[in-house]
Amino acid sequence: MMKILLYVALAGALALGAGGCRHKDDGGRAANARALFERSVRLNALYTDSLRRAGDSATILRLSAAYDDALTHLNFEFPAETDPDMTEGENDTLITLTRRFVTLRDSMLYRLAHPLVLRPDSVAADSPARDSVGVKAAGARP
Repeated sequence: MMKILLYVALAGALALGAGGCRHKDDGGRAANARALFERSVRLNALYTDSLRRAGDSATILRLSAAYDDALTHLNFEFPAETDPDMTEGENDTLITLTRRFVTLRDSMLYRLAHPLVLRPDSVAADSPARDSVGVKAAGARP
């Protein structure tokens, strides 16, 4: 009886071992995940480069909204639950790139809202700024 149990246990262990070595067909999920990753990286690079060249807050906000829309459309081009099939390194890369985009956007908006030096658009003819360049205001004493 003990020999039979031993043989059954060994046969079960061999069956489990052989089944674990069998190639599993993931239905192209890994290829889809890689394609999603590569296209996400290209999309991020495109919008980050455009954002760097933006000169005003309206352009920055328009690019940010367009990036969100483009990323949403990209994700809907792939089957549901494709992103969990990305590797840990791919996920980390996307997180880093997205953080860079958001940090750049936020810092540009902050810098536009809080310029380092406030310069007037125009200078009045009798302003103190005009006096500092050597032109005396009317009625000024020497």
